Amino acid sequence: MELENIAGIIFTAKATLDRKGVNADFYIFGSILTKGALYSDVDILVIYHKDDDVQIIRYILNDLFYKIPVDLCFMTRQEERELKFIMRTNAINIDRAVAT
Repeated sequence: MELENIAGIIFTAKATLDRKGVNADFYIFGSILTKGALYSDVDILVIYHKDDDVQIIRYILNDLFYKIPVDLCFMTRQEERELKFIMRTNAINIDRAVAT
């Protein structure tokens, strides 16, 4: 599956979550970002804002990604800052992933 298709699925999820009042940021990382690399799953970092939103986000994403394996990593913004996860993994925001 192409990165643009994956981004489209995430944009669909974001729209659904917005309608439910759930705010989250999505980043892609891992082998899918390496041109020509084979990948066995799609690694997605989800920055969530409220603990109650995690279950809803997981349900929506799992429902949309039923055909391909997805590895979801959930963090609060504070956890991400402490771990510097985005920088360490070279994760890119889903909005930027489509532009590259």
